[in-house]
Amino acid sequence: MTRFDGSSSGQGSPLGLAALEALFDAVLVVDRHGEVVRALGCTVDRLNVLDDPRFHELWPEVTGALKGDVFDEVAVIPSPPDFTRERLLRIRVAPWGDAESPHAVLLFEEPGESVERILLSRLREYDFVFREMRQGIWRLDPSGKIQVVNPYLANLLESTPERLIGRRADEFLKRAEGRDADHYEADLVTETGLTRRMIVVGTEIEGREGQSLGRSEVITDITAQHALQTRLTQEVLQMTRLASLDPLTEVLNRRGFEQRLSLAVEHARQTPFGVVLLDLDNLKTINDRHGHAAGDAALRMFASRIGGAIRDSDRLARIGGDEFAVLAVGIDAIGLQEMAYRLAELGTFEMDFGGVRASVGAAHSDFALDQMLPAADAAMYRDKQRRRTGDPDPDRSE
Repeated sequence: MTRFDGSSSGQGSPLGLAALEALFDAVLVVDRHGEVVRALGCTVDRLNVLDDPRFHELWPEVTGALKGDVFDEVAVIPSPPDFTRERLLRIRVAPWGDAESPHAVLLFEEPGESVERILLSRLREYDFVFREMRQGIWRLDPSGKIQVVNPYLANLLESTPERLIGRRADEFLKRAEGRDADHYEADLVTETGLTRRMIVVGTEIEGREGQSLGRSEVITDITAQHALQTRLTQEVLQMTRLASLDPLTEVLNRRGFEQRLSLAVEHARQTPFGVVLLDLDNLKTINDRHGHAAGDAALRMFASRIGGAIRDSDRLARIGGDEFAVLAVGIDAIGLQEMAYRLAELGTFEMDFGGVRASVGAAHSDFALDQMLPAADAAMYRDKQRRRTGDPDPDRSE
C-alpha cells in the first residue's frame, strides 16, 4: 500500500487532505496519543481512537502506523459518518507526518466489488484451517449443545461430526482441573469409553445486543504429556518414600525418623509426645553364631512384632544397625511408660536359632524436650545394664 505522508505539502495541509478526501469516504488524522486532530467526511467530537472501545480492533494498526507501519484490510469496523454502527469497509491506516511529530491517518471507503472475492477467500481459508488443524474445535449453543465440530475433534471422540451435532458437550467433556471457565484441564471420554486428557480454551460468543450465542472452544490433546507427568510424579513420590525407609525392615530409617521428630518437637506445646528406644542386645552374637541371614531375620521379626503393637499414629524406625525407635505423638508420660513396658516384652522372643532380647528406654516431651534422645538412650543403657546384672528393678523408662 502507498505510504501517505503529508510532509510534501505540510502535515495537515488542506491540499494534502483534500486529495485524500476525494479518494476516500472519510479521513481521520490522529496524533501520537490517539486524539483525532482532523476529520473529513465524518463527524467526531473529541474522539480518541486509542481510548474509544468502538475502535479496539484498530488499536494495533493505529499504534503500528505511529511507528511507521502500514495496514490495508477489509473488516467490519465502526463506520462513518458518526461511527455509531459497524459495517464492512475497507480500512487503510498509514503513517502521516514526520518523525518529530508522528501522526496516523485512517482512511475509510466502501470495499467495492472485490469484497465478495475477499470474503470468499477468507471463508475458504477458515474452512481449510478448521478442517486440517491438529486441534479440536467446536461451537456450542447457549444450552451446551454442539453446533459445529471439526473432523479432528470428532476423530478424537471416535465419532463423526454428523453424529455429534446436537449432543451435549458435557456428555464427552468432564472438567478435571482449573477454576477458570475459559482455560482448564478436562477428561475427554470417547464414544467407546476411552478417556483422554485435554486442555480446553474457550470464549463466550455474544450477539449485537450482548446476549449469549454460546461458546467456541479449542481443545488440545495432552494425554501423552499428562501420562508422563503423572508417572514422573509417582516416581518422585516413590523415591521420596524409599529414601525415608529402611530397605531390610521396611520401617522408617533414621532420616525419616528425624524428620518426624522435628515436626513433633515443633508442635510439642500443643501435642505432647514420647520417644521409645529399643536395642537388640544379642544381634552381634546371632550374626556371629548363625550368620547374617539369621540376624536379618531377627531384625525383620523384631520390626514386625513392634510395628504390629503400636498405634496407627505412632511411627517405628530403624535408626541404627540393631537400634529402633518409636515416636508416639499425642501420649502422656504414664501412657508412654506403659507402652515401653509392653514393647520390652514384645522385644524378647524365641526364634529357631535361639532367643532375641531387647533393652528399652523412653523419654517424654514434658520432662526432656531439649534432650529427648539422650534421655531415652540413657534409660535404655540402664535397662541393658540391669539385664546383664539380673537386677529385677522394673523402672526402665523416664
